[in-house]
Amino acid sequence: MKLNEIKSKSDFLTDPKEIENWLHRYNIKGYTIHDDGTVDVHEGNHQGSSTGVNFTGYKLSKIAVKFGKVDGIFILQEHKQLKTLKGCPDIVTDMFCVYDCPLIDSLEFAPKKVRDMSITKSKLTSYENVPELINVDNGSIAIYDTLTL
Repeated sequence: MKLNEIKSKSDFLTDPKEIENWLHRYNIKGYTIHDDGTVDVHEGNHQGSSTGVNFTGYKLSKIAVKFGKVDGIFILQEHKQLKTLKGCPDIVTDMFCVYDCPLIDSLEFAPKKVRDMSITKSKLTSYENVPELINVDNGSIAIYDTLTL
């Protein structure tokens, strides 16, 4: 199976073994797969001061699993074929970042809660579905050069 192929009848992989294989393909560690197929990440694949999930350089066309909560960051960078945020976590305890994903035109399926969010080089057509900040006194939302109304 190629990195971007998804073998599932639904929007997301549902078989726990297929979910596990997909997570391993992207070097994601420290996760819990729930009975409904949702994945919470406690460690991730980010190499830095923060934990989380970093999909930089993988050239995703689709997120094959539904993430629930990601402790740390969640980065989607340089995905020229990614059209939707479907599959993104509901909660990101650190930074949610979408950079250079030119087909993303909506925040539909963006996390509901984040500590920080940055959207750059996308084609948003509205600010609908902007996430709630986990800590209003210590968080930020930045959307740069994207809105095309």
